[in-house]
Amino acid sequence: MAPQQLQYAGQARASKSWILVSLISLALGALAVYVLQNWPHSSQAEVEHVLSPATPVDAPSAAPALASTLSASIPSASVKDESVMAKDESGKVKSETAMTTPPQSVSTHDRKSPTTEPSAAVVSANSAMVNTNTAMVSANTALESAASSSAVNSLGAANVSGAVNTANTASAAYPQAERAMTVTEVSLTPPQLAQKQLALAKAAEGQGKLRQAINHYQQALTLTPGLHAARKQQAALLYGQEQWSQASAVLAQGILLYPQEFEFALLLARVQQAKGDGVEALASLELIPDDHELARQKWLAQTDLAQKQGQFALAEQAYRKLLQQEPRQGKWWMGLAYALDSQQQYHHARQAYRTALTHAGLSSQATAFIEQRLTQLGDSQ
Repeated sequence: MAPQQLQYAGQARASKSWILVSLISLALGALAVYVLQNWPHSSQAEVEHVLSPATPVDAPSAAPALASTLSASIPSASVKDESVMAKDESGKVKSETAMTTPPQSVSTHDRKSPTTEPSAAVVSANSAMVNTNTAMVSANTALESAASSSAVNSLGAANVSGAVNTANTASAAYPQAERAMTVTEVSLTPPQLAQKQLALAKAAEGQGKLRQAINHYQQALTLTPGLHAARKQQAALLYGQEQWSQASAVLAQGILLYPQEFEFALLLARVQQAKGDGVEALASLELIPDDHELARQKWLAQTDLAQKQGQFALAEQAYRKLLQQEPRQGKWWMGLAYALDSQQQYHHARQAYRTALTHAGLSSQATAFIEQRLTQLGDSQ
């Protein structure tokens, strides 16, 4: 009796287990068929539900409207890039139409949710929240991009404006710089102006306009009296035109201003000699020291002027100075002899004449004069 009870109990439990497995399988199959048939329709309804302006969620619903406004104000290329980069939590790329196409009305049939599947409704609500958050992120990104673009444009505009202002300032300052250069040229120093007058004088002299050259030299000396070469050249031009008085005045002023410039005294003596003022010429020559480099020219001028003026003692002194430098020069010995002969110092004159004949440098006429004079003095060879 015990084995039969155990077999009966086992069959009853097996029958109940099979019935339970069959029911679960049928339920799962029905659920799978239902989900497969309604899945695309539910996805489309969820998307349209999110984009619908009649969504029951009030706070996130402003994001699609803001995204639509930005898509109208921002270039389409920027909106497209932001839409492509927007993703939901599941990793799927959101449709580009979510940012570019305006919301469309959803039919009453599409808004209905299956009453027998409360879990699907919850999933749809969560998906709507995710999509709404994604749209808000996209909108905020677009705002930041627009703000950055505006800042860059403002910075670029500021740089361009600064460059234009700098260019305008430089352009406005150029005429002032040009005027400053002109003022600088006008306010040249006297030495600089004198140099310009010297250049004009040389140019006029080269063209043969001697009168203009003299005037330019005078203007240069008025500005800078220390231009010694200009003073000498002006005196030379006046001397060449036989304007001896004006030449003497120019050189006398140089001696007065610069007494150590002894060349002015030598030139003045020559001008005075040309005028016929031998005495004044000798006085001017006395200004030159005997140890100066112009002393030889002084002595030569004194020998000629002194003899013409009858100042034979001064002529004798000048010839002796020349003989100290050139003791073998025959003409200096002859000059000394003539100065002594004129002073009636015949003995010393005969000695000087004989010495002159022993040195070179005498012309045939000078030699004939010396021999004739020795004969007259009673000195026979």
